[in-house]
Amino acid sequence: MDNRAAQQRIGQIRQQIVQEIDDKDQKQEYAQLWAGFYKKTLQQRLDQLNKIQNVNVEHFKDGGLSLQNANLMVENCIGKIGIPLGLGLNFLINGQYYIIPMAIEEPSVIAAASAAAKTIAECGNGFETYSTRPVMMGQMQLLNVDNYSKAECLIDSNKVSIINRGNQACGNMVKRGGGIEDVKLRQLGEGQASVDIFINVCDSMGANIVNTVLEHLSPLIEEITGHQVGIKILTNLCLNRKVTSLFRLNIEKMNYKHYSGQQVAQMILNAYKFAELDYFRAVTHNKGILNGIEAVCNASGQDGRAVNASLHGYACLNGKYKPLSKYWIDGNEFIGELSIPISVGTQGGVISQNPLYQAVLQILEYPDSQKLAEIMACVGLAQNFAALRALTVEGIQKGHMSLHAKNIAISVGVPEHQVEDAVLFMKNRGSFRKETAKEFLKAYHLFQEIGKVKGKKNQSLCTFSAQFQLEGSQEKVELHVVFDCHSNKRIDVDFLSQSDISIKLFGSKSHIWFQNLFKIINIVKIEEQSENLPKKSLTVKLKVISILINLLSYNLLIIDFEKTKNYLNYVLNQQHIDFPDGEIEFKYGIALLTELLHIFEYNIQQFIGEQVLKNALLNEQNLIIKSHLNSFELWQKAKLDKEFQIGNFWLYRKKRLSCTMMLLCDCINFKIIDEKLVELMKQLGDVYEIEITLTRDTEKWKDSTLKDPNIYTYWLMQHDQLLQGDRNCVLDQFKNESSAMLEMKRQRIQPILPSSMAHLSKQATTAVSLLYQSRF
Repeated sequence: MDNRAAQQRIGQIRQQIVQEIDDKDQKQEYAQLWAGFYKKTLQQRLDQLNKIQNVNVEHFKDGGLSLQNANLMVENCIGKIGIPLGLGLNFLINGQYYIIPMAIEEPSVIAAASAAAKTIAECGNGFETYSTRPVMMGQMQLLNVDNYSKAECLIDSNKVSIINRGNQACGNMVKRGGGIEDVKLRQLGEGQASVDIFINVCDSMGANIVNTVLEHLSPLIEEITGHQVGIKILTNLCLNRKVTSLFRLNIEKMNYKHYSGQQVAQMILNAYKFAELDYFRAVTHNKGILNGIEAVCNASGQDGRAVNASLHGYACLNGKYKPLSKYWIDGNEFIGELSIPISVGTQGGVISQNPLYQAVLQILEYPDSQKLAEIMACVGLAQNFAALRALTVEGIQKGHMSLHAKNIAISVGVPEHQVEDAVLFMKNRGSFRKETAKEFLKAYHLFQEIGKVKGKKNQSLCTFSAQFQLEGSQEKVELHVVFDCHSNKRIDVDFLSQSDISIKLFGSKSHIWFQNLFKIINIVKIEEQSENLPKKSLTVKLKVISILINLLSYNLLIIDFEKTKNYLNYVLNQQHIDFPDGEIEFKYGIALLTELLHIFEYNIQQFIGEQVLKNALLNEQNLIIKSHLNSFELWQKAKLDKEFQIGNFWLYRKKRLSCTMMLLCDCINFKIIDEKLVELMKQLGDVYEIEITLTRDTEKWKDSTLKDPNIYTYWLMQHDQLLQGDRNCVLDQFKNESSAMLEMKRQRIQPILPSSMAHLSKQATTAVSLLYQSRF
């Protein structure tokens, strides 16, 4: 019964993982499309926008507004003024992804909103929105009202006549389903009242049409009430035109930097409470919301002053200035909500006078006014969430300083293609000053001079980047590698992009594959004994780098075995060898592998103090690569010469799964690390590697391919049973031989396994079952 229950549970977990992968298909496609957008040049971004959205990007280069049109729009015109226009990314709204143009001069706003939107998409299901109909209110000031009840009755009894007369002034809007919907009188005191006219303005912002209707109705209102009408104007406080944006996040997934999800959620709630209690803080809280909303207003040709007025009026509607957003916790969900009155339009106004605004609406997929308002609310809420998270976790200046550093780098003459490196240089030194940027510039010039002295041509530096948000990591694992791949052609590869070169070098492994792999790795994770958070981050980083080295070295051997073998043998023995020639993808892969090995060693030497663990990690990484080399050589001998060494092949083949490396990385967090612990990890890893290799290679076995080394295929070739691999009797024979070896190793390690690790064996079996479907 226990075994059946365990198998049933394993099946449920596997099905859950499959469902998660299906749910993430759209997110993965979007991520691949826009990954690394911020690292592209300005022209590359415009080219991508043109290709994906089919937008005429020429208008983005000059602002779309000619001097002649500018002169017609305002008085005493002397020119134009521009502000940067960028794209807010990762916005999943009601199940659909949007890229959102934002125009703003303040650094970090677009990046912060995009990062928050990504969190909301990945830790929840994006934004939910809903809105009321686009009804605006116009006011006519009624003066000298001595009998309010009588005036109210007169307005109410003549409502139909007022509506009919007013609709004559907006006939086209009535044809589109709009027009006056209601008329009410409000008593103000001191002999004044307000005749409130409620008008459905369809997809316009509504100011012009509302004011036109009020002017047209003024004589009739005076005739009906017998009172003088004062000013006639719309109100920007559009309480009948509200929009709501809401998100729900799984608190367990909200971990950020060195803080758990629970900690982040509580800190944001505390910051929100501050704004709720103090109107000084509430003003700045709401300014952050408007950072996002006003940026979309600017980009889409809206009256941002009207939106500002409406939101600040709404914030103090009940007599005290309050934050516009709300946050609360419900069970294991963290919920954010922004419900606000916004009046925007997608027809009329200045939109038709500037083709840039039309291009912006095209990027937004031509929303109606309600949808545009919903998008703005999502951006405002994302920006507010990002600001609160940054304020509580790291302070608001950190993101600002990165962009400030770019401006410093440019101001001292750093070449455009080296600006990001200059920023990293300043960041690593904790100094965002011109003097520091000049230090980088000197180093860059020295690098150029050394190249000239040695007679080298200036090679194009290649880059590799990868970003992972993985279980067991309190923050993103980010790799940004710059290296010389001995080619005049520059190559930039983002692991998430799934480009041709990325697939060739790493296989079809995706971010989702990494996430699921780390879920399963963490099942067999040794309990951490250290609260040293930096070391926890180092553990995950080293695991990621080792897995990338594993994938890359393995695939390079498939691409060109002889050249890769010769090069790696010299590198692993720390001997000099000329860089191998070959196709640009191969040269890129070899150079990247060399750099990743250096990064792996650097992190170990710099951040791990225990020599015994340093040696174990470096030796294990070298052993993994040597095992790839040896397994490929034995594989070739078996295929070509019918020469078999099953024991040695097992020894090398199992290292492909690198369980020992994962366990040794977990040891970084132990308080006491000695030879005994390291040796125990090696024996444990040996058992798990055999178990997972046994399951993996029998599941992946196919009689149609002999390209990749496979222990089951190797055994079948040795027994002249290659075409009989699917027969149960053959599979059982292999299982019996292999299981005997596995059981012997289990029995050997059982007496020396501490009670604190006794659970690992069952967890390892569970992890293997989640990764692969056993054929036994």
